[in-house]
Amino acid sequence: MLSVNSVAQYYPQTKANDLGDVSGTVSQNVESGSYMAATTIGDTDWTFTTPSLTSGYVTEWTLALSDGGNYTQTFAGVLWPGGAVPTFTTNGTDILNFKRALGITFGIRTALNIA
Repeated sequence: MLSVNSVAQYYPQTKANDLGDVSGTVSQNVESGSYMAATTIGDTDWTFTTPSLTSGYVTEWTLALSDGGNYTQTFAGVLWPGGAVPTFTTNGTDILNFKRALGITFGIRTALNIA
């Protein structure tokens, strides 16, 4: 049986950031929380930074993006399946996951129109 302390080792907690309504340039430091939620109210240019990522390690983060399909979303330096930013839900929430390894950031839309 796992103790409370050993459970915490296997299920680490991370800070969640509610970015609220966003548009324009949004620069988010992943170290301030690996879960972010945002509602777009205009075209949005996303930039994610990982300043303390140790060489040879991987980091991951999640963005719950609401109403992203109503506006243009760009993601600086992110590679997407098929080579293009996916189409997002106009009136709902999509879940995007990102992984940065060996200097490359990959993005994938893992859930569409979460209610």
